[in-house]
Amino acid sequence: MTMKNNIRKKLVLAITDPFCTAFIKGQAKYMKDKGFDVYLFSPKGEDVDVYVENEGCIHIEIPFSREISI
Repeated sequence: MTMKNNIRKKLVLAITDPFCTAFIKGQAKYMKDKGFDVYLFSPKGEDVDVYVENEGCIHIEIPFSREISI
């Protein structure tokens, strides 16, 4: 599906830890089905690999980590 004037909109999902893919399950696929090019910005990890495969989005690796902070 393409957008007006054959320009596809882009959507960026960003997470700080591969574990967080559990919280965004289904979102990339849904938006891709609506005509968006979906990119996941995150550190590398097995959970990310599985997410990208299942959701059909593009992974842009950003190597970083952070501590949990309340």
